[in-house]
Amino acid sequence: MSHITGTTPSIKLNTSTWKFPKDIKLADEKFDQTRGIDLVIGADLFYEMLRSDRRTRSGNYPVLQETDLGWTLSGRTPATTTQQDPQHTFLLREANSLEYNLNRFWEVEPVE
Repeated sequence: MSHITGTTPSIKLNTSTWKFPKDIKLADEKFDQTRGIDLVIGADLFYEMLRSDRRTRSGNYPVLQETDLGWTLSGRTPATTTQQDPQHTFLLREANSLEYNLNRFWEVEPVE
């Protein structure tokens, strides 16, 4: 997974004021802690796993989406960064085809 992304979130999120609905069970109850990725779901399965319930909250809060695995969060967070925790954005324009890049990805040796 180190070839896809680093740890996420980049800093521990303070969720004490987020006020999650009591009737939901999160798919990852430790989503707010900096950790590696546990699972990557392909597009062929992703939409099959979504359920109909979705909840939003005004402000910079993530969207709650019900899935077969439990509730997931995605989107913005009200987290702030400090000088010690800078954020970086990298943009890449790739001239190679998607098929070429996917083949390169699958040629990487698995991490054990």
